[in-house]
Formats: sequence, structure tokens, C-alpha cells
Amino acid sequence: MDTNNLKGDKILMCLKKLLTMLCLVFLVMLAAVITANAEVMRLPSELKRIDTEAFAGTKSVDKVIVPDGVLEIRAGAFAESSVNEIVLPGSIEFIAEDAFKGSSLTFINAPCGSYAYLWASEHGYIPSGSSDKDFSYTISDNCCTIIKYVGTATNVTVPRTLQGYPVTKLGWESFADTPVVHVVLPDTVQTIDTFAFARCKSLISVSLPHELTILGEWVFSGCDILTYATVSV
Repeated sequence: MDTNNLKGDKILMCLKKLLTMLCLVFLVMLAAVITANAEVMRLPSELKRIDTEAFAGTKSVDKVIVPDGVLEIRAGAFAESSVNEIVLPGSIEFIAEDAFKGSSLTFINAPCGSYAYLWASEHGYIPSGSSDKDFSYTISDNCCTIIKYVGTATNVTVPRTLQGYPVTKLGWESFADTPVVHVVLPDTVQTIDTFAFARCKSLISVSLPHELTILGEWVFSGCDILTYATVSV
């Protein structure tokens, strides 16, 4: 057996891994440079982690979209940045305690029940969940339909259950004409009826459940500044 060839193969393999790592780092840096003057920054789909202080001090970026497949957000990744909102995938397995230290972050959009969602809730970046009194609703066939949102919060996480029954439907104009800005729907919701969010002039983002099967007509009619309707996975 030629040991020199084996050593050469191992060295070549290590160099390929190093090159792949450097390419990913370059992609992250490139995304930051390209979007330096943009309000929204969408990170490359090849990304697996956001390294230490990768976007620390980044200005003029209001929202960041992290692709599915990213596993880690390391120390100070967005520290002292202007990021106000970040969309995180269900693939996230670790977020450093100081990942957003000193940033302008106020809201994290993440799939309900995911690690990122729980982390965001614990750190105050997702509303703790609305109470029964924030909704008018009906119960039929052991399922709950929200008739109207009557709360005053602008960032709303719809609960999975009301009085112990799963919330499966948002009724006709259930959020229409309300001041909501960010809305997160649970994975129990299967139907969103016509005009559910009509004329929500302040609505920016909605996190839709993966199990959604019926989306009515004109659901977001008159939502002039709606930017993202993302689907939880």
C-alpha cells in the first residue's frame, strides 16, 4: 500500500473541507456587503451557521431572513446591529445568549414549538401568547374558530387552544381592521377564511402554519405594508 498516496488523499480531503468552509464564510460576508444599504437581508441557502460577530455592527438592515438548514447562531452574531426583526427556521439548534446583544431586535419570527421559537419566547422576542379574553370565538365539533381578535397587542401569537379546544380556523374578518403588526399562527390552524386580515394597515408579517389547507379569498386585502407571509416547517 502506498502510504504517500494515502497521506496525499487525506490532505486533499482536508483542503476541500477548508475550501468549503471559506466559501460559506465568503457568502455570508458577501450577503452583508450586497445588502449594506438594504432594509431586508436574505442569507444564502448554503449557510449552516452564523459565526461569531458575523454581522455585528451592521447598519441599515431592518430585517434578516435566515434560510432553512442553518443550525447555529453564535456569540455576538448580530450584536450592536440595526436588525429589528429576524425570521428563523425550524432547523436552528443553538442560539448564543449574546447573539443579539445591543441590537435593535424586537421580534423573532420562528415556527411554533421550534427551538428558535422557545428561545425567542424566553428572551422576550415573541409575545407570551394571547389570553382567552383577547378573542371572540365559537366551539363546534371539539374545534375552536376565532371570530374576532379584540385584544390591543400589536405582536400577536395565537394560542394553540382556547378552553382546551384546538384553534383550527380564523373566521371571516377575524383580524380585519385591527392594529396588528406581527402575527404568529399555531400549527393547529387549518383554515383562514375570506378577509381574515383585511385592511390591517400596520401588518408587516404573518407566520402561517404548515398544516394550513384552506386559504380564503382576499385574506390580506388592504394590507398595504405586508412584507412577508412565511410558512412554518
